[in-house]
Amino acid sequence: MNIVIGGAGKVGALIIEELAAEGHELILIEKNREVLETALDKNDIAGVLGSAASVSNLEEAGVAEADFYIAATENDETNMVSAIIAKRLGAERSLARVRNPEYSSQMSFIRDSLGINQLINPELEAAREIGRLLKYPAALSLEAFANGRALLIELELPAKSPLVGLSLPAFRERHPGLLIAAITRAGEVSIPSGRDKLAAGDRLLFFGNGKNLDALYRDFGQNGKPERRAMVIGGGRLTHYLLKMMQESSLRFTVIEQKASIAEELAGYFPEHEIILGDGTDYSFLAEHSLDSVDVFLALTGVDEENILTSLYAKKMGVPRYITKVNRTAILKILANNELQAVITPKRIIADYVLRLVRAAQNSQGSNVEALHRISNNQLEALEFSVKADAALINTPLAQLKIKKDCLIALILRGNELIFPAGKDCILPGDHIVVISLRDYFQDVDDILEAEN
Repeated sequence: MNIVIGGAGKVGALIIEELAAEGHELILIEKNREVLETALDKNDIAGVLGSAASVSNLEEAGVAEADFYIAATENDETNMVSAIIAKRLGAERSLARVRNPEYSSQMSFIRDSLGINQLINPELEAAREIGRLLKYPAALSLEAFANGRALLIELELPAKSPLVGLSLPAFRERHPGLLIAAITRAGEVSIPSGRDKLAAGDRLLFFGNGKNLDALYRDFGQNGKPERRAMVIGGGRLTHYLLKMMQESSLRFTVIEQKASIAEELAGYFPEHEIILGDGTDYSFLAEHSLDSVDVFLALTGVDEENILTSLYAKKMGVPRYITKVNRTAILKILANNELQAVITPKRIIADYVLRLVRAAQNSQGSNVEALHRISNNQLEALEFSVKADAALINTPLAQLKIKKDCLIALILRGNELIFPAGKDCILPGDHIVVISLRDYFQDVDDILEAEN
């Protein structure tokens, strides 16, 4: 597809990398010459030097013929203006990255009145993901499918769990309404087979609904009750969004923020929570404010290294659960396996969202990608497809399909029925299915099948 991107900051650079890897025709508009040259050197793309809000620059980039225009500069107003211009010039679809909470509270009005197809907000989407995690104690990651009716949840198997040593068939007998979609062991992710047995310390991806997951929690020594007290380091936009969406929750927050103006603003917005002016990277300061008594610790500053180190300190102090914001995921490679629990990457959430939109548009005549999630430190893709009547895999028992290696059909949604399939189940036209894969770039549901000789 022909895609024009305005801006190559943190979000824009990742979107460029992902879309270029999938073979799309990309043109970048970037006003910083050094940033532009870096993006051109790293990716097989073209570029225009200048402002993304300039009509002449957008015209030079060929936005009139673009299937997508994505405004991803660091400035909200520039993004909205350039997305409006791109749409008026003829772009099929325009997206704008918008971060300001004042704009985000009226996204629908802005989108509809200005003619922008989508407004995307990294911090808001990250806050939503954290909010989902907080509803499920001990969850390392959580993704929702089928309009939230099916959940893909990652949990670490404790040594005392009765599940330790069970084979996958034995697990299905114990929990027939659940499916294990992937196992991470010693940092390596695999799609399991019937021969695999569960081991203490495994990170397991489970597919199920809320009721069945509650039963699973008992095997993990959890009672399913939400945490009572949370401590947050960093009072930026992400924390603002999180506190706002958790206002109906019983969870009480203590937020530590270094800047007085931000701390005062948060205290004004959220008087029900404790907002403290101080240095969240000062471990003695954290100890003074009873870090060791909190249920969950969230490191949400703008500095990855600070977030990682404070999370590891919280772990050392015995905090049972900690969530860490990390934008530069390459930094995680220097850590030993499983040193961090849940990791949130706002730019990755937005990149996945954009990829889903592009893949669905590219394949509008086939079985569409309706949702895309990167999980297990981006080593797995979870894709939701709608299945058309001409799909090659319909009306055949799954056990007879030649599905590619490291690929699993994890869920079938048929009307209001959720099916966590076994080998005898068939996919029918009109079904929605979720596929878990170690491979990238599936665009159509039939891509999961081995090619016939």
